Amino acid sequence: MVTQRTTAKFVSHSVTSGSFKERYTMNKLLVIIFFLWGGLAHAGHAVIANNGISASSISKTDLKNVFNGDIQSFSGANVVLAVLDSGPDSEAFFDQVLGTKLQVFERAWLEKALTGKGTAPKKKSSSAEVINFVSSTPGAIGFISDSDTGAASGKVKILTVN
Repeated sequence: MVTQRTTAKFVSHSVTSGSFKERYTMNKLLVIIFFLWGGLAHAGHAVIANNGISASSISKTDLKNVFNGDIQSFSGANVVLAVLDSGPDSEAFFDQVLGTKLQVFERAWLEKALTGKGTAPKKKSSSAEVINFVSSTPGAIGFISDSDTGAASGKVKILTVN
């Protein structure tokens, strides 16, 4: 009899383990969905420019070319780029807005800087620093988190991306 009870407990434990695995898998999926949803909800960005730039909008193609260094003058001003230091906001901007990876962007600018074909963008650690830099630097263009556009109001121009 003892063997049968042990077997019964083992079978019962196996069923419980399967149930645990299902709950564990479901919990993992929920956590992944939560982080993806949270990341998308905070992934909005605004492109900002120094108030001396006359344009109020920029095409997505021109924006890509400005950030790639292929366009060095925009709306009559020599472009000076300001970017957020590496992090989720920066990675999301490059992935979602420019359609490239942050690492590809950084490598390309390192090569341009080393070969004398351009000056690397100014890295800033926060949207506030990007706003301050862009507001005080003629021709400056950068990006900030959508949630920081209120702080940028009046200091810089928020460009519409077409």
